[in-house]
Amino acid sequence: MRCTKCNTEVPSSYMKCPSCGQGFHGINTPSSFNKPSQNSSQRPANNQGASSHHTPNTALKIANLGARFFGSLLDTLIILLPFLLIGLLIGFWGGLLDEDDQITALKAQLIAMFLGILYEAVFLSSAWQATPGKRLLGLKVVDQNGLPISFWRASGRTAGKILSSILLIGYIMAFFTKDKRALHDLMAGTIVIKDK
Repeated sequence: MRCTKCNTEVPSSYMKCPSCGQGFHGINTPSSFNKPSQNSSQRPANNQGASSHHTPNTALKIANLGARFFGSLLDTLIILLPFLLIGLLIGFWGGLLDEDDQITALKAQLIAMFLGILYEAVFLSSAWQATPGKRLLGLKVVDQNGLPISFWRASGRTAGKILSSILLIGYIMAFFTKDKRALHDLMAGTIVIKDK
């Protein structure tokens, strides 16, 4: 058959003319033939909308170092009394066993270190995404995409604070690194953000 618009010979099975886009059989009209090109021009906008679901790092509100310091101070005060009681119990038990004072002190330090890591890991990997001290100041610890972190990543971050504490170099790094990340944040791939 021939196209009624441009007179091109077109097989009868075609729904539109390949030359001018004229629709056949009352299905595709010239205006509807142009719609795919309009939709294709909108695709970049739709793709941009899809990519906006991934929160870029620049969209995260990075917590200031003062808030982080006071959050850590509050956590220290929260766990201080329980840790003192545990230390007294370990010392009392060591005295009953007539244990060397240095061994008793080492046991107390190791248990305190373990409980400190557990304290942070449990809270940072919880729905709060923060220890009680951080939560009171509206802070959260997230990964580099703004997503919650796992228990094991939180444990690694907290254990990394041991390295950060050496001459406080790891903490000083937060003044000079992007997103105010301390050494333990760089090791664990985490960021401390302001949630409120």
